[in-house]
Amino acid sequence: MSGVALSPEQQLLVDTVARLVADHPVAPPPPDEVLAVDEGAQRALVEAGLWAMRAPAALGGAGAGVLDTALVLEGLARGPIPVPFLGTQLALEVLAPHAATQPDVVRSLVAGGTGALIVSEDLAAVADTGLAVDWRPGAVAVGRGDAGVVVSTTAGETVAIADLTRRAATVSTTDRLEPLADAAAVGRTDAAALVFVAADLVGTMAGALDAAVAHACDRHQFGRPVGSFQAVQHLCADQLVSIEAARSATWHAAALLDAGAAPDAALAAARVAMAWASSVARQVTEAAIQVWGGLGMTWECPAHLYLRRALVGRALLGDEHVQHARLAATPVAAADEIDGAAEPADQAAFRRELRRWLDEHAPRAPAPTRGPERAAFWGAWHRSLFAGGWMGVSWPTEVGGRGLPAVYEAIVNDEVGAAGAPPMPHVGFLGRALLHAGTPAQQQRFLRPLLDGTEVWCQGFSEPDAGSDLAALRCRAVRDGDAWVVDGQKVWTSDAAWADWCLLLVRTDPDAPKH
Repeated sequence: MSGVALSPEQQLLVDTVARLVADHPVAPPPPDEVLAVDEGAQRALVEAGLWAMRAPAALGGAGAGVLDTALVLEGLARGPIPVPFLGTQLALEVLAPHAATQPDVVRSLVAGGTGALIVSEDLAAVADTGLAVDWRPGAVAVGRGDAGVVVSTTAGETVAIADLTRRAATVSTTDRLEPLADAAAVGRTDAAALVFVAADLVGTMAGALDAAVAHACDRHQFGRPVGSFQAVQHLCADQLVSIEAARSATWHAAALLDAGAAPDAALAAARVAMAWASSVARQVTEAAIQVWGGLGMTWECPAHLYLRRALVGRALLGDEHVQHARLAATPVAAADEIDGAAEPADQAAFRRELRRWLDEHAPRAPAPTRGPERAAFWGAWHRSLFAGGWMGVSWPTEVGGRGLPAVYEAIVNDEVGAAGAPPMPHVGFLGRALLHAGTPAQQQRFLRPLLDGTEVWCQGFSEPDAGSDLAALRCRAVRDGDAWVVDGQKVWTSDAAWADWCLLLVRTDPDAPKH
């Protein structure tokens, strides 16, 4: 998947929503109650022009893109602010192709009205009677099935669901709109709806982790914040990786829709996003409860709000099992278009150039596994990559790089792996350190030989009694004039047999905190 960089305007949008969320803190309601709709937050969204972002400008909406709307959804779920924003965006998306025949309904939502999503018993299609999620009195509940779009403006009894930040009610159809003959429009509608629910899940997970990390930094045990313990740090870091993967897939699908990608490809990407977000939502929100410890089991702790919201969000349009089954039926051509379809033209051209080069120059024979032959093979591959202009493409031109944004490094690694070529030589462990903290003299002396392969480096990291645990390293270095006296051992040092230099990880201050 290609990287999606936010524009300055989109970053401003994210910051605006974050401030709104900070101004409307959320706490669990009394037991057996649902959080009341935050009227102040909803009013602020309406006044800011964010309430009906996807509504056509001709009907008073912002006519915003899918990614812009997803960013707001993610930010609000991070609260989690109890406003029916997701239901309103889903209703607007389903109604969008019918806006010409339903202008009054769309205008009512633009003016601050509430939309809700009708789901059937299997939570994937809609029937004449169903459950409206994100409902509140006066809401316009909308759902789409094979027989067309159904609309309800009247509700039966309210229904308790796990999510305490949303309300639900049974509804019966009061109007039925004819099904669209344009399959492409249906596909785009479904894709946008999946992206919106995935974005809501991403925000829910991020909010759960934010709260857990804040608690871990504040809660002390054994005289230290519990967040300083490696087991807690790694648990939180693992959840962050899961969130970022889901966010990447969601933003990518949104960018595809905004770029006008083929409907089948956009829908496939949206299903990937929903599958990613759904598959990790429960894991992340439950892990957050673990970080809270015993407090996470109490009603007063906000952690269960996120878990409940995640469980309902997973089911709204079908969890990962549903999405995987539908992806399996996706035409191969559409699946092939998921990656790269939203890639900027310059990145796509770079990718094509690299593919052509790899077709011509990548070694086909397996790399030798030992001895001088191994060193010769990797040295030749390193020099070939540099000659082709593929080593350190984001490094400054004065040291042999191409001065490109970091996303191009990701493209290089992506394409080298996809081509089955030998991996890229490992130069970043030293190069990035020198680029960030090296003196001008060090940069001039070492960077280009590192990049062009004329000097080979290895890394002295692991130790007999520490493995690769950085905090447990014992190897010491003591300053002696212009030199360092090193005392200790290193093991498992790849490429040491033919390396010219070694980047040594040592302890220079025994009193400094180990981390």
